[in-house]
Amino acid sequence: LLFAASARATAGEERCFEDWSVAASIVAREKLVTVEQLQSLLQPGLGGAIVRTTLCQDGSAFVYKVLVRDRSGKLTKANIDARKK
Repeated sequence: LLFAASARATAGEERCFEDWSVAASIVAREKLVTVEQLQSLLQPGLGGAIVRTTLCQDGSAFVYKVLVRDRSGKLTKANIDARKK
């Protein structure tokens, strides 16, 4: 019951789920892109390895906030629509 209350977000009120035991159930329930599929959704030119992934919700919108390390070691932040397939 506490989880249900904390998982709700109204428009303009972003909530992020860093605990993947919570985020994984949201991904399954909302039929979002899986973490395994994220690498293929990175923008061309942003290539590299995903270092960290956080699922965030703003109203009914879901986004992955990712930290990507390129081949030279530079870190870049990116947001990826979690509903895009």
